[in-house]
Amino acid sequence: MKKTNGFTSYIEYILLLLAITSQVVLATLNCDIHVDGVSFNLAPLQGTYQINSTISTPPSTNDFTWLFDPCASIIRENDKLPFSSECPDGSQICGIQRVMLPGSDPLLVSIIPVAGDFDGKQTGARIELIKEENSEKSKGLRVSLKGSSWGESTQLQGIIEFICPASDGKNDISSLPKYVSWDLNSLRLTWTTKYACENAITEPGNGDHKGDNKDDNNKGDDDSDKNSDNDESKSWGWFTWLFIIGVLGSATYIIAGSWINYNRYGLSGVDILPHADLLRDLPFLIRDVIRKIAGTFSAGNSRGGYSAV
Repeated sequence: MKKTNGFTSYIEYILLLLAITSQVVLATLNCDIHVDGVSFNLAPLQGTYQINSTISTPPSTNDFTWLFDPCASIIRENDKLPFSSECPDGSQICGIQRVMLPGSDPLLVSIIPVAGDFDGKQTGARIELIKEENSEKSKGLRVSLKGSSWGESTQLQGIIEFICPASDGKNDISSLPKYVSWDLNSLRLTWTTKYACENAITEPGNGDHKGDNKDDNNKGDDDSDKNSDNDESKSWGWFTWLFIIGVLGSATYIIAGSWINYNRYGLSGVDILPHADLLRDLPFLIRDVIRKIAGTFSAGNSRGGYSAV
């Protein structure tokens, strides 16, 4: 009876661990999105982005720096951005507020944990389509990410609207998230990107981002490298499947032949294999072929004619 109780407790412990793990997985936005029958892949946008906003409070200015990664936790260790390491572990959106006074160094005022997985307390992302007027077609999606408490704000949240550009999206390469508003509870951002379109083309992500532009140097070389890698992977995949089919076919033939020899002819041992005589004589055949080839080369290298007396 004690064994049963111990086993039951062990199972309950495993289920508890799985439940905790599932909360952590759901804490950040999964960029492979399926909502209302429409699929989006925001994975190419992954990376830590920096968005700046200011509030004028004469004689000072409040400077806000918002760090945001749409698909994972932000990169906290950023040498180019002071105080970024102060953001809590697991932050997906984090704000850094500094006060600027003329003739003085910037003064850190607050770190704002807008959204993220903070000790497993994040409840996940809420996603909904943004529909065009008088149409069922979506023009993007709205993502709401909840965060932690901050001062009198008991529930912070980040609301990001990913908007499909009005054109075909070819001129959307340098688009970055833009600041909309911050009301001490909710941070609103908007992002015009081709990946918010229903027919978006997926490409690999390109890491960290800062400021108002992206580094697209050597893009043509990267594209050619990607194409060559794709060709190699396709040819290797074809060869692998051919090899697997050959192995499976040979195994099937040997098993079926052995079964027939055993049940129909009562054979056993090596004789049970198909073409057992050929397999038994194969080493001798290989030896004769090697001798024949060696003899041919030896005869070709020998000198002919008469020797001087």
